[in-house]
Amino acid sequence: METDPGLNDQRIEESSTSTDNSSDDKSVAQNLKAQSDLMRADADALIKDAEAKLAEAYKLDPSLKPKKKKTQTKKKAASK
Repeated sequence: METDPGLNDQRIEESSTSTDNSSDDKSVAQNLKAQSDLMRADADALIKDAEAKLAEAYKLDPSLKPKKKKTQTKKKAASK
């Protein structure tokens, strides 16, 4: 699921416009929370999309996967 970054900007602008005209702190707080919720939803969608693309890249070319570091055993560390 890909999201349109411009859509998020539009949502924020619409929410900001409505908060600029309101002097009620409760309304401002509710609008800020709504903005935050939308941004988190967009961020979650972007992360899921990035993870899916990364998995597909690794599937197509396994050599792209990061190499696991070998950890030294206690015996090797003690003998040095």
